[in-house]
Amino acid sequence: MYIAKVYFRKKFLGVRLYENYEHFISDLTDGDSALYGDLPDNYKFHPSRPHIKSGCSDALKFNTDFEYEYEGGLVVYCGEVMTEEAARR
Repeated sequence: MYIAKVYFRKKFLGVRLYENYEHFISDLTDGDSALYGDLPDNYKFHPSRPHIKSGCSDALKFNTDFEYEYEGGLVVYCGEVMTEEAARR
């Protein structure tokens, strides 16, 4: 499971959960996605090429958390979430 947090000019706007990373990427690249529902009306968002930063990596050195930074102060964080079910496996 993945968590996505949206910030605009360092202000927290919202959070969404995703079962699959592919679903997150689909919303990330869709400018009309509910992921961006709380952006100010006067902010013209165009999902183009964000600056991508790695937040952390796992024991095998695979990057697991990312920040997608767009022009104008929009940042979308996505990271893995450990659920109770996953911890039992």
